[in-house]
Amino acid sequence: GMIQPLDGQGDMGEPPLYRVGCLGRITEFRETEDGRYLISLKGIARFDVSAEPPRDTPFRIVVPNWSHYEGDLTEADPEFDRERLNAALKPFFHRHGIEADFEAIAKAPAERLITSLSMLCPFAPREKQALLEAENWETRGKLLTALIEMGAVAGSGDAGPARH
Repeated sequence: GMIQPLDGQGDMGEPPLYRVGCLGRITEFRETEDGRYLISLKGIARFDVSAEPPRDTPFRIVVPNWSHYEGDLTEADPEFDRERLNAALKPFFHRHGIEADFEAIAKAPAERLITSLSMLCPFAPREKQALLEAENWETRGKLLTALIEMGAVAGSGDAGPARH
């Protein structure tokens, strides 16, 4: 399972965690020349953290509660405004220097498109957490569209303070 530390808490030591994480299956891993590991995961199901018991291992351990996310285990064909999302993608990708195959994007199944964009787009950790915690695929698709629309216009928090 993977869980993000709360925003602004860093990832050293034992920072407080978000209360929702995701079980993932490792689909690819490789070691870099500098000794780091790059791991690709496929999300399986979300969970709430019920408890974090004391441990004597190098990794944190939580007791997951799956009850709120049983629907994650069924296939979905979410309905959301795909045209609106596609219209926002080009300016968003341009603003962030991302190259994309828009023909492949247009043909991608909705669930795969939502998941891939949620992971790959340069959103802040809090935004990625909101996508993870979205109630269902339709809600996640709408939130993703809104985040991309905002990022196409204003960037992801890089515009500086608001001026009036």
